[in-house]
Amino acid sequence: MMENVLLFAVIYSVPRGATGLKQEYKQKINNAVNYMAVLYAFCLPLSRAGIVFTSLSLILLWIIEGDFKKKVITLCTNYFVAATLILTSYMLLSLFWSDGSIDEGLYPFKRLWYYIVLFVFVTSLKKEFIPHMLTAFISAMFISELLSFGMFFEFWTMKHGTSSDPTPFMNHLEYSYYLCATSALLLVKFLLEKNNNWAKIIYGLLVLTTTINLFIIDGRAGQIAFLLVVLALIIFNMKNKVKAVFIASALLLSMVFSATALSPSFNDRITAGLSELKSFVYDGTYSGSWGARLEFWDIGLTAVKQEPLLGIGIGDIASNLREGKQTSDTIHNVPTGGYHSDFLETIVAGGLVGAILFIGIFVFLWRAKVRDPLVNNMRIIVTVLFIFGLIADNFLRAQFTIVLFTFFVGIVFAQQRYEKTSTLSS
Repeated sequence: MMENVLLFAVIYSVPRGATGLKQEYKQKINNAVNYMAVLYAFCLPLSRAGIVFTSLSLILLWIIEGDFKKKVITLCTNYFVAATLILTSYMLLSLFWSDGSIDEGLYPFKRLWYYIVLFVFVTSLKKEFIPHMLTAFISAMFISELLSFGMFFEFWTMKHGTSSDPTPFMNHLEYSYYLCATSALLLVKFLLEKNNNWAKIIYGLLVLTTTINLFIIDGRAGQIAFLLVVLALIIFNMKNKVKAVFIASALLLSMVFSATALSPSFNDRITAGLSELKSFVYDGTYSGSWGARLEFWDIGLTAVKQEPLLGIGIGDIASNLREGKQTSDTIHNVPTGGYHSDFLETIVAGGLVGAILFIGIFVFLWRAKVRDPLVNNMRIIVTVLFIFGLIADNFLRAQFTIVLFTFFVGIVFAQQRYEKTSTLSS
């Protein structure tokens, strides 16, 4: 009660002109945040330096904008954000029961600051800027795809990628995730477009070219994730679920057969993957990249048996991997980078508690209530894409995929905040 009286007194003690100027200043800073968000969206597929610059700019403008009491309330009442902060705190706490060095324990957190942009979007992103951000992102992906096709047809070369694996700015795993997310987003926009036939045609052509680009590179993770995302989109957007499953299954089979027939890269990679799995099932041996991932799980789960509840601690991850590589079949040749699975790494470091907290994050993301059909489908895309991705590799720890995740999730919860505010106002 006393706090409310003091706040009331402070508000009415400020001259009207000063209050107006303060509001105008905050509005200008908020506009700068939103314009920078559009530039951020454009930089995502094209430039590491651009990502760093726009991320830092967004965080700095957000700090200058102030109004932290309101921002803290918004963040703390968001279950996804709260669960993320709890998991991060728990992982840091696991350093206390780790025997390894502090430096090795803190290594997985070195890019954690990129996620602060998510807080910026959740609290300060305006609804009217979301379409501009999506347009900027799709435009940047179109530029990237032109460069990729040019490399594929050997019209030009670039410092990154080759004609057989045309990935202009990032490795094929990350690029396949960008192409998967973009193709799925364009597919949703194509299906939702009812009024403008030209826009529908353009979206349809972009879906086709983006999907072709996805299947001519070597990123199996993104290719498989795309099939799962399309399946999820069809099932959750059709009222008749039985019919949806049949349609989705028919579509996926036709896509797989088409990709196998038309893309030698996809055919070779899938054949090799199945051969690697067959070697493990029948002979118990690990071979190739899929075999290496299975061996990572073997080593990781063996370590978890020592401390199943709390895990071995984030500081012992590196030493556990070094020991495993000394007697390994395949992973002794794999570059450093953890267990190549965010989910496995969380289980090993945090045990059952860490696994529950990690799964909780995606449960809250999946259950987020959003009425806008486009953004709601973005929620489905990012959830399915990264649930598969966190099993396949360290996508939540690599720069390009961190910001892709932040971009989609940030828009989802910015839209949710707007809808909640509108409901309360009305």
